[in-house]
Amino acid sequence: MRRLLLLALALVAVPAAAQVEGVLQIESDLERFVLRQHALGRLPSLDPGALPLHTREALARLDSMRADLSGTDRQLLDGYLGREAAGLFGRRLAEGTPLYGNNRSTVYVAEEDFGVEVSPLLGLAAGPATVNRPTGEGNESVTVWEAARGLRAAGHVGRFFAEARVTETQVIAPNGGRERLTAPRTAYARTFGQTDPEYDYIRSTGLVGYRDKRVEIRAGRDRNRWGFARGSLQLSNYASEYDHAQVRLSLGPIAFQSLYARFLDPRAPGESDRDGVVEQRYGAFHRASARLGGGVEVEVFESVMFGDREDDNRNGFEPAYLIPFALYRAVERDLGSPDNMLLGAGAAWRIVPGARVYAQGLLDELVAENFFDDAWTSKWGFVTGLQLADPGLPGIGRLANTDVRLEYARIRPYVYSHRDSVTAAVHYGDVLGHPAGPNASDLSLFVEHRPGRDWVVTADLAYTVRGRNTEALNYGSDPERETNDRVPEPNPTLQGVRQRLAFADVQVGARLLPDVTAGLRVQARLVDDEEDGRSGYVAPQVFLRWAFVPLGPRF
Repeated sequence: MRRLLLLALALVAVPAAAQVEGVLQIESDLERFVLRQHALGRLPSLDPGALPLHTREALARLDSMRADLSGTDRQLLDGYLGREAAGLFGRRLAEGTPLYGNNRSTVYVAEEDFGVEVSPLLGLAAGPATVNRPTGEGNESVTVWEAARGLRAAGHVGRFFAEARVTETQVIAPNGGRERLTAPRTAYARTFGQTDPEYDYIRSTGLVGYRDKRVEIRAGRDRNRWGFARGSLQLSNYASEYDHAQVRLSLGPIAFQSLYARFLDPRAPGESDRDGVVEQRYGAFHRASARLGGGVEVEVFESVMFGDREDDNRNGFEPAYLIPFALYRAVERDLGSPDNMLLGAGAAWRIVPGARVYAQGLLDELVAENFFDDAWTSKWGFVTGLQLADPGLPGIGRLANTDVRLEYARIRPYVYSHRDSVTAAVHYGDVLGHPAGPNASDLSLFVEHRPGRDWVVTADLAYTVRGRNTEALNYGSDPERETNDRVPEPNPTLQGVRQRLAFADVQVGARLLPDVTAGLRVQARLVDDEEDGRSGYVAPQVFLRWAFVPLGPRF
């Protein structure tokens, strides 16, 4: 009877993404563990600024790690490396059933130089929400829920690897919008209802690739995060997945990535699936990083957005941007400067093991004499951050198994936008860079604490001030809006209709099986608009996840 109960639990519970093959899903448990160990100085040769990581590479680095770990970290490491099955019921299920034969994957088949893992994808959440409508009609109680289910398969043959994930999702979003035929952070989605819309969508993502000691090549559909900051200004993991190909090169302390992608626009309200192909744009991205010693890391990056344009007879991907090591700015000038260039750099310094500071700057336009003025051409942004891994607290001592990140970003008006909407740095209506978007100031705090191997507490908090557009006036908060209709100078940061947004996502989870987690979650969002007043919601939920990594509203 007990064995049947455990098997039933395995079939309905939510695993926490303990995987062996493919690439790590961004924000997965394993990825967060790897990045915390890097901050502690235990993985000094890792480049933390090019995510997602290849899973087998991450596991190999953990396997070679030599350090005195806390009891919980040692247990976590043993679980990720398959030395024992994690989860409150993991060991019993691994020993008593055919599941979790390698102590990590739901189903795993391996031979010499070959391996395949398969797992269900399940994300369930439900609970009551107290909603305050923008119309000012007072509080209202509604039931919100999410149901995602699907399948993940990944494997390798020699140096070649592949991964595929398919999920179908329905979700009720409190105070969600219907400004476009999609949901935030997704591509196409069917939408039902008005005040609390139900989004219905299918996601199909995957990659194929080749990897050896120095070179890795990927092609497929997925997200990326490039940069030392969680809220990166270049690629932040915010927009929905996109079709792309990328090349990664590692030469000792130097790493290089080059990515080529296609991005799409959502259909406008009133259009249907039969109204033709949506507008598309393309992007080419470079990033180079180096470890300078002493815990110092630096990065430089360059990207260009371009698209089909009738005025210069361009149609399709511009082959001039395919050269991996070319300087895009020089190439773009040779083409007549029709495209949207973004340049930037960043640095990180591990001051002592467990304390790491970092910063990143982005330049979207440069008129040197007006750089510090409130000119519309002063299109730049920056983000600074502090990461504390296993921090020491006065009077308490070292808080083991804890990761804390504090980030502040400030982004000028009109950043990510261009004179044509087809060259904006967006995908399906969402910005590719920092989630706060342009014309904003953002303070974010991320905390993760593990009281034990199978328990985790996380809190993501953010406070954003932004100046939004109106229907008639472009104050620079919508990157899809062309800069030709901008308001006259001066253009100070936060110009326009002032909005203040506070967001919180707090979760307490228990790992039931190596890749299953259940727990409680509270999400809250408050919007204070100087014209529309206050609105928002508080939504406590119970959740269950099996190999499913939720996106969340921000990161």
